[in-house]
Amino acid sequence: MADQSMQIWLSIFIPLLAILLLVSAYAHHRKLRFTRQTAGLAVVFRLRLLMALFQDHRGLSYRVGKGEDGLERALQEQEVKIAHYVEELQPLLKPYHRQRAHIRELISHWQRLQAANLELELRSNFDQHSRLVASTLTLMEDIFHICRLTTQTDAARERSWYKVMRVAEWIGQVRALGAGAIVGGTLWGSDKGRLLTLHKQLHKSVNEMVALGVETRVMIELLNKLEQVVIPERFDGESAEAFFAMATHAMAPMRYAFDRYMEELAASLGKLDFQQVAPRGRA
Repeated sequence: MADQSMQIWLSIFIPLLAILLLVSAYAHHRKLRFTRQTAGLAVVFRLRLLMALFQDHRGLSYRVGKGEDGLERALQEQEVKIAHYVEELQPLLKPYHRQRAHIRELISHWQRLQAANLELELRSNFDQHSRLVASTLTLMEDIFHICRLTTQTDAARERSWYKVMRVAEWIGQVRALGAGAIVGGTLWGSDKGRLLTLHKQLHKSVNEMVALGVETRVMIELLNKLEQVVIPERFDGESAEAFFAMATHAMAPMRYAFDRYMEELAASLGKLDFQQVAPRGRA
């Protein structure tokens, strides 16, 4: 009788224990995933800000290289902000072994560029800034996959963040080249070739941005300015500062769309408030 009672007790206890262990393991897995995804959001958003600062620094450097005065202080302010986000990112990237090497290379490249920035040949200066931007975007993509952030949204929107950042970078290149051409009063042959390619890429991207819910009005105005002023070199009465501001305004909806996407990701994780992972005073 005692043996029978023990068997009954074990037949109840063992399945219950198994269920408890499974529930505990699942809860632990969810906690680890939440921690990883929260950390990933914090890294990705700071990389977005760092990317924007590299783009701004490239545009200002190109204008100075073309002969515009009075931008040295603005460049220094950008460099202080870059140093701030680089410092914030290094401890956040410690858990990611491969990406630690990537960020070290990126920082080393930035430090070399910063040290010789205005002494570099102008095309090399532009290209090196653009490589920094591309490297930052690649690092963002790596973190998205490692932290499984893409699993939080439907497949149709999975790459939307990358698409808007890519278009923002094309506009950033147009901003630097166009403003530089207005400062110099001429458009170099190689720059004209780049602008024609960028114009074509951006023109094709308008409908894609509209489909993603991104405002494109200023982007279209910028394309018109390229067609009517910059590419035909009709620079009389044109302001580099005004062109730079227009292009910056055209980039803003893409950056806003990215930030909105990050907020949706944070909301999908549960009770996480996006402000917990986003830096204060974000641009």
